[in-house]
Amino acid sequence: RSLSASPSSCGCISSMLNNLTYSYMNRIFKKGAAQRSDKSKIAQLTHHDLFRTPKNIEAVRMNTEFWSIYEQTGHNFRRTLWILVRKIFLPAGV
Repeated sequence: RSLSASPSSCGCISSMLNNLTYSYMNRIFKKGAAQRSDKSKIAQLTHHDLFRTPKNIEAVRMNTEFWSIYEQTGHNFRRTLWILVRKIFLPAGV
């Protein structure tokens, strides 16, 4: 029995994951895609279209936290990443 998933099931899983985690970005993606055909100033993305990064996931803090966890996990990169993002991974789509 093959363990590989069919392309259609992968698309479904990818779509579900997108809805759980990054659905808040859809408005920005749509506007970004639309600016290719609409060159007006209103259609262009600006910094006002972006969301403010929550304090708990700003790069400076995440960098410090990453290296601390990386040491604690015995330099296990995958484990470090999971520990770092698990608290914000699913809430990102809420």
